[in-house]
Amino acid sequence: MNKNIKICSLGGYGEIGKNMTVIEYKNSIIIIDCGISFPDNEHPGIDYIIPDIGYLENKKKKIKGIFITHGHEDHIGALPYIIEKLNYPKIFCKNLAKELIEEKLIDKGIKYNKFKPVTKRNNKVKAGSIKVEFINVNHSIMDSSALYIRAGNKSIFFTGDFKIDYTPIKEDFIDLNRISEIGQQNIDLMIVDSTNVTHEGLSYSEKQVGIEMNEIISNIENRVIIATFSTNLSRLVQIFNIAKKNDRKVVVLGRSLKRIIKIAYKLGYIDLKNYEIINKNEVDNYKDDQLLYLITGSQGEKLSALKRASRDNNRDLELKSNDTILISAKVIPGNEVAINRMVNDLHRKVDEVYYENVSEIHVSGHASKEDIKIITKLLDPKYIVPNHGEYKHIKKMKKLMIHLGYEEEQIKLVENGDFLLLEDNNLKLEKDVIKSGEILIENREMGFIDINKLFERKIMGESGLIFIILYLTDKRNTIPREPEFIIKGIQFDDRFINEMKEKVKSVVNVLENEELYEDELFKKRIRRRLKRYIRKRKYKDPFVIIKIME
Repeated sequence: MNKNIKICSLGGYGEIGKNMTVIEYKNSIIIIDCGISFPDNEHPGIDYIIPDIGYLENKKKKIKGIFITHGHEDHIGALPYIIEKLNYPKIFCKNLAKELIEEKLIDKGIKYNKFKPVTKRNNKVKAGSIKVEFINVNHSIMDSSALYIRAGNKSIFFTGDFKIDYTPIKEDFIDLNRISEIGQQNIDLMIVDSTNVTHEGLSYSEKQVGIEMNEIISNIENRVIIATFSTNLSRLVQIFNIAKKNDRKVVVLGRSLKRIIKIAYKLGYIDLKNYEIINKNEVDNYKDDQLLYLITGSQGEKLSALKRASRDNNRDLELKSNDTILISAKVIPGNEVAINRMVNDLHRKVDEVYYENVSEIHVSGHASKEDIKIITKLLDPKYIVPNHGEYKHIKKMKKLMIHLGYEEEQIKLVENGDFLLLEDNNLKLEKDVIKSGEILIENREMGFIDINKLFERKIMGESGLIFIILYLTDKRNTIPREPEFIIKGIQFDDRFINEMKEKVKSVVNVLENEELYEDELFKKRIRRRLKRYIRKRKYKDPFVIIKIME
């Protein structure tokens, strides 16, 4: 039986998001994380993107478990869409991730009872022929882990999303002692978080955010409104503490925030009895300088509380000119335009808006350059694979590792669909050899959306739509009444619309019999010549739909 370890990259390599790594040894498979990514302008109408799990379809019986490093959407968000297709394997994770996953499965109507909770005392798992140990790390969500994986005489250290935070909030310090011990055992491969490899120095501590935010809020005499990631519990704890220190009542707006606060209370991360949390209907009983709103919308999401408030469309929060707004979050790649537009809208309504580029009210949960150096030196791995980063990040990681003394052949730049084979004295990389890709989630349902449909949506969004109702006689060589043009998303004057109608008539008049009586061919000829006419005259290329009425 083959004693080499196979590592398959289904998501999170050469990109940020939809993290999913498959590790195979003998007759055993483990999966690390099952995340989503968020659509950009190339995916109009799509809610989420998840990894394509086609590679695993004929290997379900070998799957011994899914190992979750932490509870962020890009690591757990795909589970409701794939758990059934994988025959409901066991899920190994810590308590916070378990609670978040459980809620997602319940929301989708999925009954699942195979959770295997991981604790400080019970952090080692045997999954078939593979052994996995959960190692505590710091990140922007509590209960985050790295994974120490052993199979036969080979070992892999999977850092997950991590940073070194010397003053963490409500969580233990990263277990550098255990990481150092593991480093003495000859690590073959380190798969390492590369998101912040371009950031110099050590990562800033979460505690610094609390100090900065308190300094701002303590000098404000009106309402304070804070938007942040709902899963950043360390940030939420600090915001509650700041509210208490400044004698402010907390108003929570946003379903995801309310859900995570409820879970945090259940797990003992936030003692709600220590804070004054009021209902949105009670705010009129208090002065503005007694109120702190904690809301969703740090990424400019269309339906979030802050986004709707910026557009005067939130009945629970009507902005006042003397409000102060703090957006305590990093811009996720792809959200830049939405956030910038929202920030500008907010500036039109209130006096002061703080966000990442103008204040220190957010720190990243990912390792900066010096954190990465420390972990690398402690582990001293034989081979390095950067993950959780766009290609520019993993390329920078290669340069950093060469600076640390590694040879080029020891660093493998992996993208989704690539295959690694860890042998006794070698790590082989084969490019783009396994089935990977994107599954698109629309209307919260999984489906294979035709790429041509996405292209059509994009064209309609950018260039508009012309819907033509064309009336014809039975013989189709005569147009008994004027064609009707319904035009959306593009503006033409009456004169040009009349010109387009005449163009359609002229095309019908010159069509051959074969073209006249074959519907699709008939429409194609008219569509092609009309679009050519529009491009020549107006430099536009709208989507054209033709309906024939006889």
